[in-house]
Amino acid sequence: MTWVDAHTHLDLPAFDVDRADVLDRARAAGVGGFVICAAAPHDWDQVERVGRQIGAAWTLGVHPWWGTDLDDATHDALLHALSRRQTPHGIGETGLDFARAKEPVARERQRSSTRAHLALARERGVPVVLHVVRAYPQITALLKADGVPEAGAMIHAWSGPPDTLDKLATLGVCVSIGAGVATSSRIAEVAARVPDPLLLLETDAPDQPWTPGARGEPADLVRVAERVAALRGCTTLQVMDLSARNARTLFPAL
Repeated sequence: MTWVDAHTHLDLPAFDVDRADVLDRARAAGVGGFVICAAAPHDWDQVERVGRQIGAAWTLGVHPWWGTDLDDATHDALLHALSRRQTPHGIGETGLDFARAKEPVARERQRSSTRAHLALARERGVPVVLHVVRAYPQITALLKADGVPEAGAMIHAWSGPPDTLDKLATLGVCVSIGAGVATSSRIAEVAARVPDPLLLLETDAPDQPWTPGARGEPADLVRVAERVAALRGCTTLQVMDLSARNARTLFPAL
């Protein structure tokens, strides 16, 4: 089976010089499926362009890092622009990052933005990609209130407390594990017990590299899988196959 990196930013300039070589290294490692997730509206065209060129699934959204500091009118205009774009594979990134949003007004803007993304995903029958930092109880409450899109949802680069896993798993939210599993005991605890149908693996390349100070690449997914397999008491091949099947369920275009 060709394996899948469930969350990347292969559109970014960090890959402009050698994107083809990066993809060759990934495929040589067995990783041939990719999901490219947009962070900011000025990335949307490039995300779609690269996604189409390499046969990846791609998603468009307004990342909470990018949108938190905008005024309401500007943010609403971007959400309107998103509603006019084609998003055949998914919506996102969106979500709650309370490490960035310190003030109540900023946190409420993130909630409002996430609800708008969720509504668009439900309307279009596509999954949503969530970025969540220091707001796991809050995203759980929001998803319970608004509903998870029928096509599904994933929290990428899980960093939350283990005691929130079961509540989100009950909602059917996929959990994507990245390089943090090598350094965080609570991520490792979650990686060990994510229900099989909800487990995804990612690199977030070029961010969150396996080797500190290096550029992350999809080929690093094998290292993530090795650590997750050790935690789950199974083989790397089993973890890679499982996560690839789950990714293709969430993103059928892969």
